[in-house]
Amino acid sequence: MNSPYDFSLLRRYLEDQIELGVQELFLDEPWAPLKKKAQTVAIPTPPPPKKTEFQNLSRVDAPKPPPQRILETEATPLPRTLRKPSSPYDGVESLEELYQKLKSDPIYARETTVYPYSGPENPRLLFLLPHGENQISPKDFLTTSAGEMLLRLFENLGYKGGEIGVTYFFKSQKKNLSPLVDAALKKILSKEISLIKPGILITFGEELFHKIHGKGKDFEANAGSLLTFDDTKTVGLLNPFPMVENKQMKLITWKVHIPKSGLFSPQK
Repeated sequence: MNSPYDFSLLRRYLEDQIELGVQELFLDEPWAPLKKKAQTVAIPTPPPPKKTEFQNLSRVDAPKPPPQRILETEATPLPRTLRKPSSPYDGVESLEELYQKLKSDPIYARETTVYPYSGPENPRLLFLLPHGENQISPKDFLTTSAGEMLLRLFENLGYKGGEIGVTYFFKSQKKNLSPLVDAALKKILSKEISLIKPGILITFGEELFHKIHGKGKDFEANAGSLLTFDDTKTVGLLNPFPMVENKQMKLITWKVHIPKSGLFSPQK
């Protein structure tokens, strides 16, 4: 069946194109889309934003304070040094002056008697007792049974009666005292010892031991040990009054406490 359409011209055109090659065929076709190379579009960089007045203010450094001026009239304060509280007995230069001042001290205001130290100048031994017993003064203590017992004990260690002095911590009769009063009496004792200048200080009794060395020191562990009070050699012994009738206390004193300090040795 003959086609109503005439394709002779088309056939001839295609045959000519085949002889030219495939590339020319496609490039010359009117219906083939042209292949275009991708064009690189340069995107313009936006300019940096302009700084506003507020941004400029936020980045401005804080103003520095003006340098302080030191006035020539102002003196630089010197470091303050701590001073020990003064005592009314600091300027005392003799025992007589000390005991005279004690009579006007509030501690002894109601006491009828203030017992002074009794003994030689610069004694080799100074007996320190807590207070007076039965109206006994330091001068009369060595004549009591307790005093005579101590004289015999220390004579066997090479100390004569004339080399021993006696004083009281509280220079009146026995009385209950507050810790504040004890602290004040300790300062008075310190001044008194600096004027007496003993070789060795002997304290008697546990109560007096704690008043001198504090409650932190155990009496049983330190009795007879060599201690110090204001650079003065100190030895604590048992109370001599009950020791007179207590053989065990005498034995402990002679066999344990006396040798413990290393200061005493029996005379042969």
